[in-house]
Amino acid sequence: MSLDSTTIYINRTSRVPYLSEEEEKGFFQRLESYHKEIVTTLCRDSEGIQMLYSSLEDRLKDDPGSNRVRQKWSHLENQLRSSGNKKQKDQRYQRAAGFIYNNLSRKEIRKAMKKRIERQKEQHGGQPYKKMQQVLKMIDRETGEFLNSLRYFTRREAYTRAGGYEERFMDFIQEGSIGLMHALEKYDPRRGIRFMSYAKDWIKTMMNRKIWEEKGLKIGDEGYRKLNQIVIAKNELKRDLGKRVSVEEIAERAGVNPKEVSFYLSREKMVRGRQISLDAPIGEDSEDTLLDRIAETADSGQDDEAVILKRDQLELIRSVLPTLDQNEQRVLTLRYCLDGNNGGREMLPKEIGEEVGLTRQGIERIERKALEKIRKKLATLEMQRMSKA
Repeated sequence: MSLDSTTIYINRTSRVPYLSEEEEKGFFQRLESYHKEIVTTLCRDSEGIQMLYSSLEDRLKDDPGSNRVRQKWSHLENQLRSSGNKKQKDQRYQRAAGFIYNNLSRKEIRKAMKKRIERQKEQHGGQPYKKMQQVLKMIDRETGEFLNSLRYFTRREAYTRAGGYEERFMDFIQEGSIGLMHALEKYDPRRGIRFMSYAKDWIKTMMNRKIWEEKGLKIGDEGYRKLNQIVIAKNELKRDLGKRVSVEEIAERAGVNPKEVSFYLSREKMVRGRQISLDAPIGEDSEDTLLDRIAETADSGQDDEAVILKRDQLELIRSVLPTLDQNEQRVLTLRYCLDGNNGGREMLPKEIGEEVGLTRQGIERIERKALEKIRKKLATLEMQRMSKA
């Protein structure tokens, strides 16, 4: 697929609507119902319960904060062993099922059910747990349909992250797909965040890992895992609280040490500062991005630019930035503090001119020219999209 055809393809798929909030809710309500049914089925006897708990134990062994979970389970286990009538035992099994459901991932629940089915086949033959086998098939089918409906969303993110370079496009699609799968397994609808917002964090984070690696951030698989946790926790908190968040708040949400938060975010910021990022915050105390500033520079009286600079089209600006010359990139970097230097402060055209040896008017001309290039490229992309409509 050539770069031009890729651009046209992305513009055409930008018309594909995202899932509605109701469609998201419906899918995850069904998913929750299926997995609760699996857990309830497994918790009807001690062997099934033990199989579920062994899955939980595998995850807890490397978690320093798992003592509370173990103590709770020990208490439930003692209750299960104690005598009582059928009603009392059923209530205990229900409590155990609820505890396990709240502490296991959906993937771990399915894995335990499949393991139980295989063990029953080995011991007794036939087709045990026929209903549960049907439930597992329904989960696979509906999950596949749900992911398929999001494929264009992932590809649009891949295109904007690839910076317009075709050879990176497929790599970013692969990383984005991995991020989408992580989001699907970890998403908790009870928190009130839309899945699309949650998934976007995971998709971007996995794609960013590729950028981090290319820019020389070498922290190993465990380091990337923690960095992913920290970045996603930071984004979630900013969205939930609507303000800048502290290191301590991020650490609590991510389940890591505050020192680790400071360490990994400083490494991520150092790498991010080596590249021009249109969706990075401008300055230390600003949530505005260069995307927002470019939109503000547009003459709202011009109909074509008003169309081009719609928020959903601004995502495509990333594909244009690498086409700017070095002077234009340098001016935009200093003007909007894209590299995180200068104490997070944006520089005035006069200050930039003094640093690079040009007049204030000269810097303003370079800035206008760079922003105009971006807008013209967007106009071309929009015309291509309209011609295919």
